[in-house]
Amino acid sequence: MKYSHFLKIKPHKHFAVLIAPLFMAFSGTTIAAKCNIESSPLPTSGNITQSGTYTGSIRFQDDNLGFKTTRTFRIYFPEAYVNRANSNNTFPVLIGLHGGKIDNGCNFQDYSEFDSISHDMGNRGFIAIYPDARMTHRNNRNWGDGRSNDDKNHPNRFKTDDVGAIGEIIATLAEKYFINENQIYASGMSNGGVMAAELACNANFKYKIKGIGMVSSLMHPLQSDCSNRNVKTAIIFGEKDGIFT
Repeated sequence: MKYSHFLKIKPHKHFAVLIAPLFMAFSGTTIAAKCNIESSPLPTSGNITQSGTYTGSIRFQDDNLGFKTTRTFRIYFPEAYVNRANSNNTFPVLIGLHGGKIDNGCNFQDYSEFDSISHDMGNRGFIAIYPDARMTHRNNRNWGDGRSNDDKNHPNRFKTDDVGAIGEIIATLAEKYFINENQIYASGMSNGGVMAAELACNANFKYKIKGIGMVSSLMHPLQSDCSNRNVKTAIIFGEKDGIFT
């Protein structure tokens, strides 16, 4: 498998800032399942009057499973969103994808510190969305990141349509909130990193991913060539990284 063309980072005014925290945050160590970030229910009116974290959910028809599932997520709006000078100003979006097993969106929000970066960027801040993978077995959450069921590195791939679910989350939010549909990025760790690549390489929903940051993960063979999508990509490993899961 060839990864050479994925290892080049092309400059972009938002991309470098969005993935920068990941270079510092991870070195192959296990992240504790811990999160105490306060949140409020996402207002159905679409009116955000205070910056901070909100929680929401959608009902998604998962054709892979054959039934509807409830998909939960957290979303951070910076002060720049609330105080925008023009009511029609739109904001870039960063999708933060947690690792597999005991991890979840709240944990990833906590240790990635994307919210702080967005806040510090002032008027150039971005919206951060932290979806939760569907809980599968043994209280684990794992992304259906496109790897086959016989993948030796992760033999029990889940067939949930997470690409479709995340696309539906973005589409639902874009109807009510000021999202820049041309500036959507994804970044994740381990299983979440592979899922970021799946969104960039194999997703066919409306919103194209412009750049991804993959931490402690690699693209699988079905993702080995998505260069035609012009996705700006960084693949990041720490000195203590072992085999990712």
